[in-house]
Amino acid sequence: MVRRKGWQTDLFAQVTEKYRAAVAVLLLTGARPAELAQGVVVHVIGDSLEITVSGAKLGAMRGQPVRTLLVTRDSPHAEYLAMIAGDNKVSVSADAKR
Repeated sequence: MVRRKGWQTDLFAQVTEKYRAAVAVLLLTGARPAELAQGVVVHVIGDSLEITVSGAKLGAMRGQPVRTLLVTRDSPHAEYLAMIAGDNKVSVSADAKR
């Protein structure tokens, strides 16, 4: 498989405003669409983003109910989320269905 450098930035630049925050979360976390439908919480902490995802594919022996990631703000999509969150926590969600 050929990987093209900068593909995430190029993809993010083409996304419409309606889905911009949702795509930013997907690019930074790899969250499942069902997790995004539940809402993903983004909080700015210094030069990083704290992103909390509630798990969607849970079972007795699988999945994580909640996971929190600390992501650097070194991409346009991370900076976009930081801008919309500001000094607050913001919930980003999108319908998982077409």
